Amino acid sequence: SSRFTFMALILVLALVVSLIFFGPKANESSLQNTNFTLSAFSFEEKIFISIKTETQETEQINLPLEITISVFDNEKQLINQQKIESLITQKEEFIRTIFTDYDIISVEVEVTNTDTKESILLTSMVEKN
Repeated sequence: SSRFTFMALILVLALVVSLIFFGPKANESSLQNTNFTLSAFSFEEKIFISIKTETQETEQINLPLEITISVFDNEKQLINQQKIESLITQKEEFIRTIFTDYDIISVEVEVTNTDTKESILLTSMVEKN
C-alpha cells in the first residue's frame, strides 16, 4: 500500500515537472496559422519589447493586427499602455517598441486580428540585464 502511494506520488511529480517544462508558455501563442513570441528585456533604463511573428502559410500573407502593449510594475499596477497597428505580410517579422520606465517588471500584449476580431494574450517578465 505504501509502495503504491510512493509510486503514485512519483508519477504525479513527473507529470507536473513535464508540464512545467514542456507545457504551453505564457509568452507564446498562435493566431490564424501565425505564431507569436513575446520577449522583453531592460538595458540602460529602457525596456525593449519585441514580438516575433512566424507564419506557416505558404500563400500570400495579409494579417492586419491591432496590438495593445501594457506594462506593469512589481505591484501589478499599470504603468503605461501603447497601441500599435501592423500588417503582417512576411513569413517572419518583428514588431518592436521601447518604454523608458525602469520600474516595469512585466509586459502583457493583446494581439487582435482586426478583420475577424480574434485575439490572443501574451505575457512575459522583463529580463533584467
